[in-house]
Amino acid sequence: MKIRLIDPAYEHPFISHSEKVIKNIWFAHLTLTTLAALTPPDIEVKITDENVEPIDFEEDVDLVGVTGMVMHAPRAYHIAQRFRQRGIPVVMGGPHASSRPVEAKEHVDAVVIGEAEDVWKGLIEDLKHECLKPFYKADAYCSMEGFPGPGSIFFVKMLI
Repeated sequence: MKIRLIDPAYEHPFISHSEKVIKNIWFAHLTLTTLAALTPPDIEVKITDENVEPIDFEEDVDLVGVTGMVMHAPRAYHIAQRFRQRGIPVVMGGPHASSRPVEAKEHVDAVVIGEAEDVWKGLIEDLKHECLKPFYKADAYCSMEGFPGPGSIFFVKMLI
């Protein structure tokens, strides 16, 4: 099983997408690396930060996860559409999906509301059984105690 996690690029309508702009507004997000570290070792998971590298829309994957803030929503929806056209399920999380879950659900197969760390395991199990729920809601803020550090994905996945 393969999962691709994607952090979409921000496409501002009035600012060119140049290297200088990216360096001024871009910062690394830890959510996707944390989720990758929480993914069972029998599942191949890779991350694409579209600010750094292009998305391979032809990649053979079983699930695509997209995150994003409100400003990323149009691009995230476009990414979801491209993969869903190929029959690949897409899950969306992040601040935008959490604040507008019904809107996000119109564009994806499942929406994570709140912090994904506590619902990721259940979502993966549902994926394995081909029964994704429309919404996964975190009941509370998660404690990061006992969680693998985001950097651990590189060491864990390299050993596989």
